[in-house]
Amino acid sequence: MRVRAPGNTKKIADAMAAILDAEVTHPDDVNMDALGGYDLIGLGSGIAFGKHYQRLLDWVDVLPALNAKMFVFSREAHRAEGRTTPL
Repeated sequence: MRVRAPGNTKKIADAMAAILDAEVTHPDDVNMDALGGYDLIGLGSGIAFGKHYQRLLDWVDVLPALNAKMFVFSREAHRAEGRTTPL
């Protein structure tokens, strides 16, 4: 069974960005040339069927060339009694 929780990863990213005074950008809108000017780059994604999305892994492969500090956060939704809490 696939469970989708639209926007939950963005809610987490927005909460971190508010603390870090950072911006949140969808991967389709990222300007790769501008990324070199950032001190810290975070990537967030859901997990499906116990695996990270390939798109996230592709970004992880590309970004080290920028020599920036990076982090990844991920979340997985479960549809089971008592296992999820709305954000």
